[in-house]
Amino acid sequence: MSGYVRSSPAEPKTPAGDARSGAGAVAEIISDDPPEAELGSLPGADVIRGLDAEMQRRGGESTAGTEYQSLSAMWQHQLGDAINGGADGGQPQWYSKAFDYWNDEANCPPTVDGVLGGYGHVSGVDLGSSRMFLRDLRTALPHLGRADAVECGAGIGRVVKGLLLDHFEKVELVEQSPRLLEAAPGYLGPWARRCTFTCLGMQDYSPEAESLDLVWIQWAIGHLTDPDVVTFLGRMGAALREHGVLVLKENCAEEGFVVDSEDSSIIRTKEYFYRLFDAADWELVYEAQQECFPEELYPVFMFAIRSKIRATAGS
Repeated sequence: MSGYVRSSPAEPKTPAGDARSGAGAVAEIISDDPPEAELGSLPGADVIRGLDAEMQRRGGESTAGTEYQSLSAMWQHQLGDAINGGADGGQPQWYSKAFDYWNDEANCPPTVDGVLGGYGHVSGVDLGSSRMFLRDLRTALPHLGRADAVECGAGIGRVVKGLLLDHFEKVELVEQSPRLLEAAPGYLGPWARRCTFTCLGMQDYSPEAESLDLVWIQWAIGHLTDPDVVTFLGRMGAALREHGVLVLKENCAEEGFVVDSEDSSIIRTKEYFYRLFDAADWELVYEAQQECFPEELYPVFMFAIRSKIRATAGS
C-alpha cells in the first residue's frame, strides 16, 4: 500500500508512508519527448503512445520530485534499461526495485499494519466496503460463480481471509515476495487448507483457461507498466469463466499521474484506468468509491471489469 498518502512530490515519506512536514524544490523536469527510435524499442511502445494521445499528453510527477510532461517521457525514463534487455536477468529495474522494496521486512513487516503501511486501523472499514461492493456486484451479475477466486498481490492474505474465503470455495494467493507469502498460511490459520499459494509477480502470472470466477487486485496494479496491464488483462480474460469478472481496488490521483520512486508503482487517475480498460478491450461493469478513509489518503475506487470478448460471447 505504499504511495497512498497525498503529499507534495518532493516530500519524502516515513517508513509508514506518511509525509514529513516541509516541501522541497522540484528535483528534475523530464520535458523532452523520447526519440522515436528509443520509445519504439520499449516493450508495448504502441500502448504508451496511444494512451498518451488519448489523454492529451497530460503530465505527472514522482515522489522524488521529478516532473514529467507526458506519459511517453515518464515511461522512457522509468524503463530505459528495458531497451538493453533489463538490468536483472532481463527484468527491468521497474520490477526488480519493487520486488526488493516489498521483500524487505524493514519496509513491510508481515502483519496487517505492515502490509497497509502503518494504516492497519483502516482494514475493517476497507473490508466492509469491499463486502458491500461484492454483494452489489452479485446483484448486478447473478450468475457470477462461487468456486474459484485469486488475489494478485495478496501479501499475507488480509483480503483473502477477511473477504474472499467467505464468498468462494477456493482461493489462490499470488504474491511476488517469498517472505510475505511464507507468512500467509500462519495468518490464515485453518482456512489455509482452502488456499493455494503462488510466488509470482503479476507480470508473470498466467492461470489456466476458464479456471477462475473472480480476480481481485487491491493496491497492486500500479506495479504493472501500462503495456503489462494490457497483456495481463488479456491473460485474465482467457482465465475467467463465462460470467467471471476482475475487480480492481486502487488509489486514484486527481489529475495526471504520480510515480512512487521508492517501490516502482504508479497512481493513475480514473480516466487513465478507463483508457487502459479500453486499450485491453475490457468494459466497466460496476464502480464504487471507498468511503470513511482518513482525509490524507488518496481517493480509493473499486472497478469491476470484464473482457468485451467474453461478454459478447456470453450474451
